[in-house]
Amino acid sequence: MATIDTIADRSTGSAIAGKAYFETSTNKFIVYNGSAWIEIDSDGTGAARYDLDLNYSLDTSSAPLLHLDASDLSLSDGDSVTTWSDKSGNGYNFSGTGATAPIFKTSGRLGHNTVLFDGTDDFMTNGSVLGQFTDQNATLIAVFNQYDTDSQVDLFDTGAFAGGDRLSPDYSSAFLSARINSVSETFTKPLFGNNIFGLRVDSSSPSYELFYNKASQYQVGSYSFGVASTMSIGGGNTSYKFNGEISEILLFNQALSDDEWNTIHSYLADKYSASSKTVLSGSYALDSTYSVAASPTFHFSPEAEYLLKPDRTQASANDDEVVAWRDKSRGLQLSSVDSTLNPILKTNHINGNNALYFNGDVLAASATTMLNNYDGSGTLIFAFNANGDSSTEPIAFPNSGSARLINDASNGYMSTLRLGRLSNQPHGVDINNPHISTVTQSISSNYYKIFGNGGSPVTNTTASNPNYSSLVGTKDLLVGANTLTADYPLNGYVYEILFFDSALSDADLNAVGNYLGAKYGISYTAI
Repeated sequence: MATIDTIADRSTGSAIAGKAYFETSTNKFIVYNGSAWIEIDSDGTGAARYDLDLNYSLDTSSAPLLHLDASDLSLSDGDSVTTWSDKSGNGYNFSGTGATAPIFKTSGRLGHNTVLFDGTDDFMTNGSVLGQFTDQNATLIAVFNQYDTDSQVDLFDTGAFAGGDRLSPDYSSAFLSARINSVSETFTKPLFGNNIFGLRVDSSSPSYELFYNKASQYQVGSYSFGVASTMSIGGGNTSYKFNGEISEILLFNQALSDDEWNTIHSYLADKYSASSKTVLSGSYALDSTYSVAASPTFHFSPEAEYLLKPDRTQASANDDEVVAWRDKSRGLQLSSVDSTLNPILKTNHINGNNALYFNGDVLAASATTMLNNYDGSGTLIFAFNANGDSSTEPIAFPNSGSARLINDASNGYMSTLRLGRLSNQPHGVDINNPHISTVTQSISSNYYKIFGNGGSPVTNTTASNPNYSSLVGTKDLLVGANTLTADYPLNGYVYEILFFDSALSDADLNAVGNYLGAKYGISYTAI
């Protein structure tokens, strides 16, 4: 009797091109074609898929109604985008006219093709796509990179309510005939780097839910569905004009399943170095020796696999510029905000490990998205070398006025994890040598402590809740300086950064400290 080979999952390590397998994790028959897996229908033919790229695809029943992708535009840098063709095959092309057409960029802030809207009058339109929403279900997902700090912008105009969709922290009229006003949001709209906007409208629930980077900003069950006659993007024809890049848009006239939703976010996060929030729980292995009972919110480690150059390839050679630093725990991102302020990779720099050299450079992330469940208790631990710099804010989290961890050889004006800064408190940093700084805060136990290479706290005072839910986007996570324009810059090296959304136990503090000490050759004393 003939048998068919089985495979646990779609790992291509031992797969033979052209051979059929039974996938035991999904109970499906699949064939490897040499570059991708194809599911086999009951009649033996491959199930039709809508390919997002070589790694990600959707079932054709969940194919987009509209798909705009800047990487498919055949234009030169600086050309006006008068037609943005719909790659879904449905023909819903968008048009721009004359001086109000956006321009094409062959290298956006993070090195990929994109469409740049000027924040003054640029916009594009399509007059027919919104006629396909009679079932009152919708999913809209887009990648954007905002250049200014305006909290209210019209990435799109889709709703019947006049005046643009106004995607602000707590307002929206996307696909609505009446605007949602002053809803309680979980965080403010992210600003830095590439971000993924998401909207799911499901008439069966009913549910209207808005997301950034796959994290829910708010959800309501009472709303009035309604669409405009013409869909526009860029906001140049509305009051809330968008200044920045739009790189890809996918629109569906259905509420996607969680699986399809997650597939699209994974595809966009990989393609654009955008954060796509996942949730970790339980213990976390720092390496083969050390682990912690609590999982980190983010963990930035300097290995080449987590670093990108301006051309979107891996940063691996000494002195490569770094435009994006990917979190190894959850896939979050630190990104460049200015092509002239990119840190430099230094390979084999300390104890056989890489480092990032900052010389007035800045990487930033939208902490409001990362921390939408954060209650104020937290722990930030990082290894760095101030390189003799006696006035610097190596990590602003959040940035606050003229705060800086290091104000002189002994003291600082620190606001790390705090709503307001402390004045002239000990920082415990050996500013001339590699160092491990630990900042931990407990709201319930009302303490705020700073440690230098472990030991006893050098600063021990009361807590100050940073209240991330109400912080504006400009008070996010900055590495290398206090502001986007590099106030109190670090002229030194950053090795590794970990943040936990809780006040860690002494045992976990020491696990992280000993891990960093062993990895970078820094002497660490148990807390």
